Amino acid sequence: MPIHLRLRRLRRILADRIPGTCHKYGILRGIGGGVLAYNSKLFPSDNAPKTWADFWDLRKFLGRRALPNNPFWVLAVALDADGVTSENFLPVDLDRAFRKLDQIKPCVEVWWTSGDQSRQLWRNSEVVMSRCTLVTPSPQK
Repeated sequence: MPIHLRLRRLRRILADRIPGTCHKYGILRGIGGGVLAYNSKLFPSDNAPKTWADFWDLRKFLGRRALPNNPFWVLAVALDADGVTSENFLPVDLDRAFRKLDQIKPCVEVWWTSGDQSRQLWRNSEVVMSRCTLVTPSPQK
């Protein structure tokens, strides 16, 4: 069966079972979360970065950053930093996102590829800010 017919069938199945999973530009395939993490010793709470625009503010918040080597998450935070609201996120304005990424690229120390690598950057004090993925540990058997 051609891919477009399989996707159409999948959309019908999901729409009947899980409300809100089918959209004009795609199908929900997973749910996750991420946070803007920062070194609280360098940036106390009264002067802490609070938004992705702050993450991009290289004058006010000095230091090396880390971002995931995952286009979806990086494009999302770049557009957020550029003022795009969640209601206007899709369709993704790739040119706008890449222009925003060009501004921060020199300060990105590592484009991490795993959760463990992102945490190791913090253990080694290699970065002062990063986008970190929220992970719920699986119960131990």
